[in-house]
Amino acid sequence: MSEPDELPPPRPRRRRRWLLLLVVPLTLGLAGWVYLYSSSDQRLKRAVAEADRLDPHWRLDDVLAERADIPDEDNGALIVIAVKSKMPSRWPAWDLPPSDGAPESEPSLGDSLRELKPNEALTPREKSAIRGEMERAAAAIQEARKLADRPRGRFQIAYSRDYISTLMPNIQDARQTAQVLSYDALFRAQSGDLDGAVVSCRALVNNGRSLGDEPTLIAQLVRMAIRAIAAGQAERTVGQGEPDADGLAGLQRALEEEAEEPLFQYCMRGERAGMDRLMQSLQDGGTSVKQMQGLLNSGSRRNGGWAGEELTLYLPGTVTNNRAALLERMNRMVEISKLPPGEQAARLDEQKATFAKEPLLVRELLLTATEKIAEAERRTRGLLRCTAAGLAAERYRRKYGRWPEKLDDLKGEFLRQVPLDPYDGRPLRYRKDGEGIVIYAIWKDGTDDGGDRTTLNTYKDGTDVGFRLWDVDKRRRPRK
Repeated sequence: MSEPDELPPPRPRRRRRWLLLLVVPLTLGLAGWVYLYSSSDQRLKRAVAEADRLDPHWRLDDVLAERADIPDEDNGALIVIAVKSKMPSRWPAWDLPPSDGAPESEPSLGDSLRELKPNEALTPREKSAIRGEMERAAAAIQEARKLADRPRGRFQIAYSRDYISTLMPNIQDARQTAQVLSYDALFRAQSGDLDGAVVSCRALVNNGRSLGDEPTLIAQLVRMAIRAIAAGQAERTVGQGEPDADGLAGLQRALEEEAEEPLFQYCMRGERAGMDRLMQSLQDGGTSVKQMQGLLNSGSRRNGGWAGEELTLYLPGTVTNNRAALLERMNRMVEISKLPPGEQAARLDEQKATFAKEPLLVRELLLTATEKIAEAERRTRGLLRCTAAGLAAERYRRKYGRWPEKLDDLKGEFLRQVPLDPYDGRPLRYRKDGEGIVIYAIWKDGTDDGGDRTTLNTYKDGTDVGFRLWDVDKRRRPRK
């Protein structure tokens, strides 16, 4: 009998093929991880070295520690906090229904006041309503006006380990104080107390300065908003009559000082330090990837990412790579913030052109609103420079009985030098018209639109930003 057939041995090739299918991806994945981890770590070291070279005190603790001490007796922020404690509820009550007998089409008082032109007088309805609200807030107003003599300030803020959960409960109090002082200046000017209105305008400027050099976006954005309010009330005060020239000189000095504060630089240094602190917390485990996903859920798609991209943060080396890229970008942004305002826009456009190629956390944490913040500083800097030059022109008119022929006429006695337009670096523009004078900057569209007083400060293409002064006989006109 023949021997039974033996089963053929396993084929070595098939076994090796399956082994390769398992080993090769694992090997490639391991090699990729090693490369990503190593290259990301080296990239971060280079970014940190660059930051150290450009600014040895760039870390958040150093940024905070290098600021000058402000004694309590000089600290305007303490006044702002006191104002908050003295404010009545639901103030101002502009949103109440129209007065009895008023037509249904009558606009709300808030809308009516927003449409008020600087050289127009209040209507009896507006004056009566504001008087009532001023009486309700009398204690808060008295406290707020003390800011006229407090040009420095700082709120006490305890920065958290992850930076983004830092509580800043008092920052918005400055905005409320600005509202109080704005209506106080408006009412005083209407009531004939022009010198008192000038004091409230100076308090408004210092109210913004109570936020000091706080290295946060929200603080400096509020300060920029207060700048615009102060410029608007100064324009209205002079549009209502002829305040004392010495008082105008004091307000002019306050505006000139505030106009040169580098608010965009405060923002960028603070964001670099704060965002790196957040990334450090993410690396160390103090902040979880899950928490970051909550911040980024819709943002990654909005800013050019793809759905689920945030899951890549779980891959080894990804957070380190994001941190390095973020610090690299912020180093460039801080350097741009140090440039003259007129040179910043072009450099920001260069940064914007490559923004979509950045890693996820760079796109989401590096303020896609950076360009808007830079523009807000240029715009409010221009407003303050125009306002200060306008007050100098009013002082000139008070002394010589006529408007200057050109801004150079103000140099020496009324201005140290003619301020520059923050958009193009040229001297501010000046023109006379049939109603008075206009001092203006060109705004971000880059064109000189003639300083049309009817569209000034409307912030649209084809318009300019600036300050209007009326001939005396055209001030305090009846409301149209």
